[in-house]
Amino acid sequence: MPWTLNPGTQGTIDVVMNLAGKSGINIKNLIINTDHGFKPLTVRTNIQEPPAGAMGQADRAKNLLIASANRQAVLHGECAACHSTPAVNKMGAELYQAACAICHEATHRADSVPDLKHPQKPTDPNYWRTWITSSVQGKLMPAFAIEHGGILNTTQIDSLVKYLTESIGSEKPDAASSAPVR
Repeated sequence: MPWTLNPGTQGTIDVVMNLAGKSGINIKNLIINTDHGFKPLTVRTNIQEPPAGAMGQADRAKNLLIASANRQAVLHGECAACHSTPAVNKMGAELYQAACAICHEATHRADSVPDLKHPQKPTDPNYWRTWITSSVQGKLMPAFAIEHGGILNTTQIDSLVKYLTESIGSEKPDAASSAPVR
């Protein structure tokens, strides 16, 4: 400033808009003072809504705090739409996709959420049943058995244990995976 623009030439004016927390159409009006008077300019942007089900980093951080305080929270309230409702009346592989893959195969899986297809510990039916039924206090994974505040009945848990045992088997740890099973 001042910026000189010779007659017949053109230039660029950088404009900064604070779009934090905004969506839809946002308009910023500017007034440029020239030697020929004032020139109003309008900058318009349309911030698209994220796709349904998409979760941003702020949402992930908030949900991590909620789960840290109460690991069962992911099965109730707003979280139930993704973590509980899809599991209703499902069994085996279909139940795994609805209730397990949402976290354990997520694109943005947290470091603390293991990749179940590449376990770091040997697995067997008792291993899977313990984690599904009651999990471990102090961990983020909820207990899924109804008697522990979860959403799955014994038949569903049995079908999930069978699916995991057959699809993963009693595998030895996969050296290529870096996330421990927790």
